[in-house]
Amino acid sequence: MISTDEEMQLEQMEKNVGRSVTFETDDGNILRGKITGVSNTEHYTVLIDCNLPWPWYIRKEAINFVQDI
Repeated sequence: MISTDEEMQLEQMEKNVGRSVTFETDDGNILRGKITGVSNTEHYTVLIDCNLPWPWYIRKEAINFVQDI
């Protein structure tokens, strides 16, 4: 069962769906993508910008929000 605190965290995170973000991979590459969902209170689902759609599950503290132009 999800606690009220976790429900509030998920609701807050869901407000970021559709936002552009960057994050750094373990090998130092910087990837850019768009948040497509919330996996749980610790992870976003991010669809990276590339030729083939590829969802990544990224810890929320690793996400850097970018300004959409």
